[in-house]
Amino acid sequence: MCVGHELITEIPMAHQGQQNHPNHPDRLLASKWSRIGEGLHRHFWISHMDREGSVYMTSVLDESFVEVFHWRELRDRERWSPGWSVGCEG
Repeated sequence: MCVGHELITEIPMAHQGQQNHPNHPDRLLASKWSRIGEGLHRHFWISHMDREGSVYMTSVLDESFVEVFHWRELRDRERWSPGWSVGCEG
């Protein structure tokens, strides 16, 4: 039986403060993220960051689709999860 999603890539967390990840933007460039919930585009990677703290999330399947928002929004676990997760097959 398959319930939920399987996490493929995970950013390791060392302590209970992991819900605050990311806590600094320095290591976000090129990191992988999954959108939680329904949406046309689900898997993203951070392709660019600007000096104001905005991240440019590029869709893996359609590189012309880019979402731009402040990096701290990645802390919202109801919207974003670190790594790429997949649904169950079969």
